[in-house]
Amino acid sequence: MKTCFVCHTDKALSEFHRGSKSKSGRQGRCKACAAAWYQANKEQIRAKQNAHLAANREAVNRRARERYNVKYKVRRLVKMYGIPEEEVLALLTQATCFLCGRSETRLGIDHCHATGRVRGRLCVNCNNGLGRFKDDPILLRRAADYLEASCA
Repeated sequence: MKTCFVCHTDKALSEFHRGSKSKSGRQGRCKACAAAWYQANKEQIRAKQNAHLAANREAVNRRARERYNVKYKVRRLVKMYGIPEEEVLALLTQATCFLCGRSETRLGIDHCHATGRVRGRLCVNCNNGLGRFKDDPILLRRAADYLEASCA
């Protein structure tokens, strides 16, 4: 339990956004108070963001380019999927889609949504195809049977 410093109500920790600066690891305002504050100050926030972007365009662009740096990508994927750095590097060296075999410039990392386990690298089309079938092997087998029967 934590008390919101705005509405002074005791709420569960899940009712607070994460915040690394506090001992509890949560922000001081509850999510409802934070949303109300944002709505009340939306125009000032956007104006401040636009002014910062205009004044620091070069630094902002440099940071955006760094995000595509391999080192950053590896760190992000290790944190996101909880797999060792060596496994991430091996995945990143895979140059073709695991399903269709096409070499794409941008391959995504496919993972099981139920377990979070990484399965391999797929092109956008194959990854979207699996997602449209809800990663359900039974549906995919039915689709394959349908295609084989209708094309025979």
